[in-house]
Amino acid sequence: MQLTARFDIVRGTGCRQPWFHVPARDPGRPDPGAAGWDTTTGIAPDLMLASRDAVRGMIDLLTARTGMPAIDAYLLCSVAGDLRISEIVNRPNWVVTFHLPRSILA
Repeated sequence: MQLTARFDIVRGTGCRQPWFHVPARDPGRPDPGAAGWDTTTGIAPDLMLASRDAVRGMIDLLTARTGMPAIDAYLLCSVAGDLRISEIVNRPNWVVTFHLPRSILA
């Protein structure tokens, strides 16, 4: 396997947790991820706390990027986002990621 990764430090996002952009798998495919995904993470010893932190990270990112009020970002996350358990082997911490398709903001 070969991997190429690029990391940028982006200041002023308002997000306290790590976040990243996942490019589209197939830009010609009509699916919610056609424009890629913005992803935030939550890391905590409790699954619910990690999930909460991942969602809060996305709310912070959306309010900083788009200027939408936090309540609107919360509502958008509740209907368009996807929480995933990303890691359970780093005991005692859980890593949860929140994925939001970029196409809904276009």
